[in-house]
Amino acid sequence: MRTLRLFSFLAATCVVASSQAIVAFSNFGAGDSYNVSSGWSLLSGGFGSQFVSHQFVSGASGSLESIEVAFGHVAGTNDYSISLRDDSSDTPGSYVTTWSGVTAGSFGSGGAPIMVINGFPSIVLSSGTKYWVEVKPTTDGTWGAWNFNDQGDTRLTSFNDGAPSVSDAGAFRVNVVPEPASMAALGLGAVALIRRRKSS
Repeated sequence: MRTLRLFSFLAATCVVASSQAIVAFSNFGAGDSYNVSSGWSLLSGGFGSQFVSHQFVSGASGSLESIEVAFGHVAGTNDYSISLRDDSSDTPGSYVTTWSGVTAGSFGSGGAPIMVINGFPSIVLSSGTKYWVEVKPTTDGTWGAWNFNDQGDTRLTSFNDGAPSVSDAGAFRVNVVPEPASMAALGLGAVALIRRRKSS
C-alpha cells in the first residue's frame, strides 16, 4: 500500500508538472510591466521598412509553449508576424516557426502582452542555447512599435536582418514546457527525498 501511494504521488507529480509552462526568458518587470511610451518602430509600405529581432539565451529546456511580446499598433493596416529563429554566429538564423495575422492593441495603451501559442510541441528549446525573437509588419502600410522593457535590459539586436548591435531590448517572454523525462527525474528526486525523510 505504501508503494502504491508512492507511485501515485510520482505519477501525479509528473502529470501536473509536465502540463505547466516555465519561463525560459523574460525581461518584463513585476506584473508584466514594460515601457508604455516608447519602443522600436515596426514599419512597412509608405511608412518605411523596418522589422526587429532580439537575441536571447534560453534559461530552460523544453517544448516551446508560447511567446509573449509587448507591442502596439500606431497606424495603417494592423497585421504583424512573430517569429522564433535559430542563431547563426550571433546573427538571426533560419526560421523555426512563425505566427502570422497577429493584431495588436493601440500603442501606448499599456495593454497586456500579446501571446502566441505554439501548436507544434516538436519545437524544443535547449537551455543555454541562443535564439532570436522577431516582430515584423506583414502587410504594406503598417506602422507599429515594439515597446521597450523597463528593466534596463539591452541585448544583441538586428534591424531588417542587418548587422546586429547591442541596443535597448523590446519587452518579451518565452515559455517552455519541460520534457517528460525531466519531469520524471524531478519525480524520482522527490521519491528519494521522501525515502530519506522516512528513514531518518
